[in-house]
Amino acid sequence: MKILPVTAEAIYVALNLPWRDFEDAVQYSVAQLNEIDAIITRNVEDYKQSEIKVYTPEEIVSTFNGE
Repeated sequence: MKILPVTAEAIYVALNLPWRDFEDAVQYSVAQLNEIDAIITRNVEDYKQSEIKVYTPEEIVSTFNGE
């Protein structure tokens, strides 16, 4: 897990994404700019346009539990 800063570049990228939710666009742009493998969110529906894998918290927990 990484905690990443929200940079001016990430904001500019987010502003140019065709996403309805700006906060989701910011999270996505930060992940994209930092070459993150996956995003964990309860809002999977808001990330339909994501080129990054998106998981729910439950999916991640079951993965780590070997289910």
